[in-house]
Amino acid sequence: KENQEQRDLFISYKRVFGSEDGRIVLYDLMNKFHVLESHKGKEFSEGQRSVALYVLSQVKCDLKEFDKLLVEQTGEY
Repeated sequence: KENQEQRDLFISYKRVFGSEDGRIVLYDLMNKFHVLESHKGKEFSEGQRSVALYVLSQVKCDLKEFDKLLVEQTGEY
């Protein structure tokens, strides 16, 4: 039962963040919580960053894919 619940949750993450609106929200989270930066010694910032990285891991999005999303949304890198 737990495996099925985890699969269902994974599918939900993919459905939500795989949509156009979900990609926009994901970009916003990655941008606001500085996913591409390290915040050693700043526990609060690192905690925010870890949540955003968790979402990325659930949708199996790697940082290269995020870089592509960043360029698509802003036109810059």
